[in-house]
Amino acid sequence: MCLAVVVALAALVGPWFTVVTSRYVANTASVDYRGYGLFGYWATDTVPGMNATVNGNYLPWPSVRSALLSIRILTELTVVVGLAALVFAIIEIRRASLGRLPVLVGLSSAALAFVTTVTFAMSFPGAAHADGLFEFGASFSGSASAASSNGPVTWTWDPGWAWSGLLAVGVLFLVASLIALRLPSRRLLIEPRF
Repeated sequence: MCLAVVVALAALVGPWFTVVTSRYVANTASVDYRGYGLFGYWATDTVPGMNATVNGNYLPWPSVRSALLSIRILTELTVVVGLAALVFAIIEIRRASLGRLPVLVGLSSAALAFVTTVTFAMSFPGAAHADGLFEFGASFSGSASAASSNGPVTWTWDPGWAWSGLLAVGVLFLVASLIALRLPSRRLLIEPRF
């Protein structure tokens, strides 16, 4: 459970969605890598002889800002409930029997993580497309290409490592809770025998 909490905290600051744009002009390739996180975006433009980094927030895009605010709240709630599950599990191991409370809180954290990842996958691409942030479709993963006057342009987009990390958090909490559910209760282990 400790690993799951650490990964959930990292998911708060990592990229949830990535877009790579490749342009080919006069036998020269330029690559634009963009990562979209819960608190802002960052981009690295690579052109021969230049490597520029840009970052910013979502103020110009109200639909994106609204979608990411709900995802941020759900992610923070996942971290808080996950910390509670971890604390309850430590208390259960150390001294008192809390019954199935650590298992229920761990399952709740797993459910929150799964709901958050699915909600992001369904809301962010459409919000970004509606605000004009993306020039391609509103799908969660894919690629597209177009011919322009300057040469061909290729876009590739998919979930970032923070989205995958929160999905892994859900799996970790689910597995830990199911393992704890299969273990005998501490109360049964410490009752005196007659």
